[in-house]
Amino acid sequence: MAQLDPKVAEEMRRSAQAVKDRQAAGANFVRQWSLGGKNAAVEPGKTLIVRYLPQWTYKDKFIKQGEKRVPNPAYKPGPVYFRAIEHWWQKDGKYVHEWCFQTFDPAAPCPVDAASVALAKSAASDDKEWAKKIRGKEIFLYNAVLGVRSGDKLLRRLDPQTGRADIRPMPCPGTVHVGVTSIMTGGDEPSQARGDITDPAEGFDVILTRPTGQGDRWTVMPAAQSSRLYMPDQSEAFQGWMYALTDLEEMVRKDTKTPLDLFRSFFGRDPKAGEMEAAAASAKAPMTISPGGS
Repeated sequence: MAQLDPKVAEEMRRSAQAVKDRQAAGANFVRQWSLGGKNAAVEPGKTLIVRYLPQWTYKDKFIKQGEKRVPNPAYKPGPVYFRAIEHWWQKDGKYVHEWCFQTFDPAAPCPVDAASVALAKSAASDDKEWAKKIRGKEIFLYNAVLGVRSGDKLLRRLDPQTGRADIRPMPCPGTVHVGVTSIMTGGDEPSQARGDITDPAEGFDVILTRPTGQGDRWTVMPAAQSSRLYMPDQSEAFQGWMYALTDLEEMVRKDTKTPLDLFRSFFGRDPKAGEMEAAAASAKAPMTISPGGS
């Protein structure tokens, strides 16, 4: 069984525990595997077979030495996911998605969170509901490929246009992230840890079952047996698959607006005197982050 690096495992445990604590207390991707919304990869109550993939730096894990590929002694593995904060709101009947600058700087003046704080203090129930909808939501981004049954074989979904492995970013809510982390680390039962489930040679698929109603949560279960990333008859489709991994941190950073541009996107105008300063003042207080779905 492929083992997790102890430091990576500990970081994943801390991240998952933070999500669970918040839950107890109460996108812009062109191609992604969505778990919710009208473009969801799975219907409510149905299951999805997911193979989470290694960190986007995996291509650097091996180096060429003569005619052979050998382990790169300088390679340091990291978390296979990237944690981000996102905002959603409706404008002209359409949903707008923006990344929150506080993903990278928790003290940044987020005008959307400042608006959420102000609306939450209103006596109107509609304002309070709107405040909940627009506040920052925590999401965990993974690279993933989906599994499809073909008779008694489990294959991977291919891009119908290119015939290549259809590897895409998959934004996961906190409940799914906690479940994946528990599979890898064992959660409260370290003896049940599956280790690095993203390992191409002996990793594990994950079975996700989408909730059917309000308040229900995703069910996250590991496959009974470890397996290779792909079967021999799909080896051509997976050639160079590690170069198809999206650098999730870079993707979010590139698509994240400055606080000023986020203000313009949300309000549709430039800030008046003192408005950005007010947003900065609200950012100094601990931000209430929604777990980002069930």
